[in-house]
Amino acid sequence: EGLRLDAYLDPVGVPTIGWGTTRYPDGKSVQLGDTLTPEQAEQYLRYDLAQAQAAVKHTIKTPLKVAELQALTSFTYNVGAEALKTSTLAHKLNQGDRKGAIAEFDRWVHGESRVLPGLVKRRAQEKKLFTKD
Repeated sequence: EGLRLDAYLDPVGVPTIGWGTTRYPDGKSVQLGDTLTPEQAEQYLRYDLAQAQAAVKHTIKTPLKVAELQALTSFTYNVGAEALKTSTLAHKLNQGDRKGAIAEFDRWVHGESRVLPGLVKRRAQEKKLFTKD
């Protein structure tokens, strides 16, 4: 993923802008035709990541290493807080099954029932970060 200053449709048709923002901090959804500045994109990214990290801290009850928190924040930024909350990945982590949780990253590579190469790459990076010493 990269920076896009004009709204576009992501691979599953969700209007997106900046570094991956789909909803502005005021709650409004991104619309095709929206534009922003690089500074606004950074501001929205910081906001979105803070929300994702808060969701991880709320959902995952087991202590996390810094790299694990970073990987799960990236994951949650991409899939959403509700998806994390109801995921087998979170359930396994909360049960102390780190090995099982790590395997779950590989299951989150689909968009509209098809494997998306970008998600395969993203999950591999998140899994690598999660398992970093």
